[in-house]
Amino acid sequence: MIQCPVCHAARCHQCNCPWHTGFTCEAFQQRQRDIAMQEQQRRQNEIYEQQRRNEEQQRIRENQNLEQWRQDNGPRGEAATNSWVAAHAKRCPRCRVPVEKTTGCNHMT
Repeated sequence: MIQCPVCHAARCHQCNCPWHTGFTCEAFQQRQRDIAMQEQQRRQNEIYEQQRRNEEQQRIRENQNLEQWRQDNGPRGEAATNSWVAAHAKRCPRCRVPVEKTTGCNHMT
């Protein structure tokens, strides 16, 4: 063990890590790697949860916008939209969502 005479920080002479009483250098370094890995996983989980919350908030806003549109336009507005979609869009062959062609050929696979 090496100890700084000014701040009294203790370090291991062999591995230059903070002093690790009760651990070999290898065990202490493995423990540090495990802690770092757990912290990285925790941060990734936080990011994932934040993205999930953002997506949920976006769906809520979209549903609110749709409900507001329905209140503003009533059944005739929705019928007109459905008529336009039927005339100008094709269904995706995979998920069946109406898709408007904007460029390219008419072939959908």
